Amino acid sequence: MKLKLSDIYSGFQEKYLIIPIDTLPKRGTIFIDSDVQCTISTKIVEDGYEIKGIINTNIEIDCVRCLESKSLSITLPLKIVLSDSNINNNSNNDIIYIKSNVEFIDFNCIVADLIELSKPMNPLCHKNCCGLCYICGINKNYSRCTCKIEKVNLVSDKFKIT
Repeated sequence: MKLKLSDIYSGFQEKYLIIPIDTLPKRGTIFIDSDVQCTISTKIVEDGYEIKGIINTNIEIDCVRCLESKSLSITLPLKIVLSDSNINNNSNNDIIYIKSNVEFIDFNCIVADLIELSKPMNPLCHKNCCGLCYICGINKNYSRCTCKIEKVNLVSDKFKIT
């Protein structure tokens, strides 16, 4: 979705956008819903033009312990400033520099980047996930295996005095 800079400059409040996921650039995110919902507002600020709002969607993540897929509902705050000058960024705002002769900004790239960056680095299906048995591969969340796992203390064995 391209946003006209003239619309941003004139300002609007609580604009509701529906972005189909097939129009978003590929970032590796697996979406559950067919679209991403955004509510955004714009206003003039000292550094340029601020776009502020909320992004909502559902994505799929894979647990790092048991490798099962899980749905994750994401609600992200959006706060960026569009500026056509190189300003000193002493504020907490994310600034996107735009050329003065540009008529549109590609809002889809911003949304796709924010969603991908919001994904957890080590996602878990639940807090107490037991993971997979590293010998037989069974998911220990659902059943127990009979594999005998030796506990070896590599540090004390390496520094054992003989």
